[in-house]
Amino acid sequence: MTHYRNIDPARRLDAVIEETIRELAKTIEVEAAEITVERSTFETPPVRARIFITTPGPDLEVEARDYTTPAAFNKAWREL
Repeated sequence: MTHYRNIDPARRLDAVIEETIRELAKTIEVEAAEITVERSTFETPPVRARIFITTPGPDLEVEARDYTTPAAFNKAWREL
């Protein structure tokens, strides 16, 4: 499930996120994935991406910030 807050619909990454989760599922068992992407007017960098992956073992959780939606998501994904 992907949640967006204060993100222009044209900047959404649904297809990229779905493909990325499918690729991850080839290497580990993914029970659930929750992605949050939000833009803040009070913080810099303004875009935060949070990825929470539920697995049979330890869950995976990362968060990253950047100046654009794709950059924040990609930075968080690389930290997984």
